Amino acid sequence: MRAVALALTALQASLAWGQITITRARPSPSEIPPSDENGSPTSIAVPEETGEPCAAIADTVTRANANNIIAIDAQVAYDCLRSVPVLQTDAEQTIDGILNMLQFQSNLGFLANPPDDYFNDPVDLVAGMEDIRNRLGSGEYQNEYDFEAAIGNLLGRSYDGHLAYDGYAFAGAFRWRRDPDAALISASTDGTEPRIYSARDANQASASEVTQIDGRPVTDVIAEEAAYSSYHDPDARWNTMFVLQPAESSGFFVNPRNYPGPSTSISWENGTTTEYPNAAIVQDPDYWSDVFDGQSFYNTFVSVRSLSGRRLRARSESPRQRVPKRLQIPRDASLTQTLSRDGSVPESYPDPVVQHDAEDVPLAGFFIDTDSMQNVAVLMMQTFDAEDADQFQAVIQDFLAEAQSRGSERIIVDVRTNGGGLIFLGYEAYKQFFPDVEPYGGSRYRYHEAVEILGSSISQLSRPQNPSLYASPFNYHAYLDQDLNAFTSWQAMSGPTTFNNDQFTNILRYNLSDPLLIQSDRFGLGIQLTGYGDRANFTTPPFPPDNIIILSDGICASTCAIFVELMTRQSGVRTFTLGGRPQPGPMQAVGGTKGSSVLDLQYLLQLSSAVVSGFAASQREAQDWSAVLPLDFGIVPVDASVNFHDSIRLGTEGSGVPTQFINDTSSCRLFYTPAMYFDVREVWGAVADAVWGGSGGGLDAGRCVGGSDTDERAQVGANPNGGGAGDGGDGGAAGENAAAVGVGPRGWVVAVGVLLASGVGLVG
Repeated sequence: MRAVALALTALQASLAWGQITITRARPSPSEIPPSDENGSPTSIAVPEETGEPCAAIADTVTRANANNIIAIDAQVAYDCLRSVPVLQTDAEQTIDGILNMLQFQSNLGFLANPPDDYFNDPVDLVAGMEDIRNRLGSGEYQNEYDFEAAIGNLLGRSYDGHLAYDGYAFAGAFRWRRDPDAALISASTDGTEPRIYSARDANQASASEVTQIDGRPVTDVIAEEAAYSSYHDPDARWNTMFVLQPAESSGFFVNPRNYPGPSTSISWENGTTTEYPNAAIVQDPDYWSDVFDGQSFYNTFVSVRSLSGRRLRARSESPRQRVPKRLQIPRDASLTQTLSRDGSVPESYPDPVVQHDAEDVPLAGFFIDTDSMQNVAVLMMQTFDAEDADQFQAVIQDFLAEAQSRGSERIIVDVRTNGGGLIFLGYEAYKQFFPDVEPYGGSRYRYHEAVEILGSSISQLSRPQNPSLYASPFNYHAYLDQDLNAFTSWQAMSGPTTFNNDQFTNILRYNLSDPLLIQSDRFGLGIQLTGYGDRANFTTPPFPPDNIIILSDGICASTCAIFVELMTRQSGVRTFTLGGRPQPGPMQAVGGTKGSSVLDLQYLLQLSSAVVSGFAASQREAQDWSAVLPLDFGIVPVDASVNFHDSIRLGTEGSGVPTQFINDTSSCRLFYTPAMYFDVREVWGAVADAVWGGSGGGLDAGRCVGGSDTDERAQVGANPNGGGAGDGGDGGAAGENAAAVGVGPRGWVVAVGVLLASGVGLVG
């Protein structure tokens, strides 16, 4: 088993106008940078500076081996992006489109007026977009990059990984990259005061603490860059900046979201300072032959009217891309280039007893023969995104059966770096642990004029008329009410109810025995959930809740949040956290979005177009609907989506506060030690000792970070502060819109939290 730190090899690149050495690596789903399997190191001559940085990049790219990673000087890439003009008409159209898209963001009102104990500042996204419009009109944005960055960073302040609108200039042309030798860890040698070290030095007894980055205190820089992460919890954001062992990632300090400058200087306590050149990884080398300046970059990549722009947009809408980009952890080539085992278990991990075969489905079971791990089994579950749902189900079932067969008494469920996946795989995982419990999974979505148009139209269709739209999230037939009764009409489902001066549907639950929603290969998982149908014979929980612990680094989002909510709130399983800011106190296990589904922009565009053409009774009505429904954009988005469903906790429906705004602390928290970064058995052993090493086999609170051991009430956000919430009363139902029955597109599937188009070639 190799040490992670030793694998953090340098990005072998001289990042200047001279030579660049390109290092090939084994690819993975969200790896940075992407590559194929058969390339070799290549030197590429970069032309002398011509005054047109985009032309210099184009020359480099067109002469490069297409099979190799193309890394260029970060400053040159930044200069190219800031030479791209902003076109007023396209920018205005994009602002209008984003405002229409934002109406579907479930927590729009709560973001502007959050509860008092919410960690983050209020953000009024609608007012923010209007401010960007005003700045655009006054000429403040001198280039496309600055305009797109303003939008991306505004939406980023929602700290919701389901919400995004990232344009190509800001987030599509390049991936910013620091040298992997600059990768950092946050670790404590005494268990109480973590320090920041270089990952390459951390396994040395004489390792020197990092004190400054670019001449500033290291903690200030880390906190500042962490603020661009999509996680709502500051401890989870902190963790994203460091080496993420489960994801084989150098973290977001090495893979920053925003331009990191031309170089990065790191200083250590021993007086040493090293300057590392920064890079930009070219993401779409195929289209650079048409680029010779900023305007041609716009025509090639930004404009929706260009052929390459349409191709890029179509590729970004691939149905397989189910986890939103902001929830993907960048896997690093230097950490994955010599895999010798099948599946996607991290290379530094011990051999699993059972695992999913797919390279992009890190799901596996371990039985570790150490003193701390006697009678403890570990289920590593880093994703719920699996095309082969049947195997996903089988791996968990086989793991639990093997644990019982071996006499294991306790289970660690390791969900670190889990960005989500298919909604119903989260339910399936829960039902395998507690098959005798009916999952609650309450949710709702925001009610507004566009929702009324879509819902009242689509809900006219029955299953025989159109089974695909019957399962649409805008069709009342797709849900049950809070008490698991069928809704009788769209109006009965849509309400609206009023909270925090905003309107919502009634509480929604899924019919988990519906064969169309669950068992259909086309519209659902293609499997029967445990506890239903031919799997109704699973009736006994394999382990009691006190013998299960969920281990998290806070980097748990979307479907991971659904799974944790069910395990903790409905069955009393405890959570345990690692890492976080270097300060005492508790930490949340779910630091990512707790929204329960995400709607892709393209889904909204296609569905809106189908409803207007198929249901509007007149041309005038079609025009009126088009004014409020999502419309096309002037620039190519590489990532565009909204959080559609809020998650509403069982027992807190009257407060109206989504779980996103409820602070759920873990039962105990540990800081990482250097050894934990190199051997995952150190992680699991320390967790087992803390959770079950106390008096009577209970929690050993003395091992926890000071002030981090919390009671059961705090672990499920007891007494959430509903600051700013409304009275919870029902509002009057909105008026009906008459519409002619028409035929819409086929092939909407429920996924992720993601609802994606498939089936009829809707992506052009």
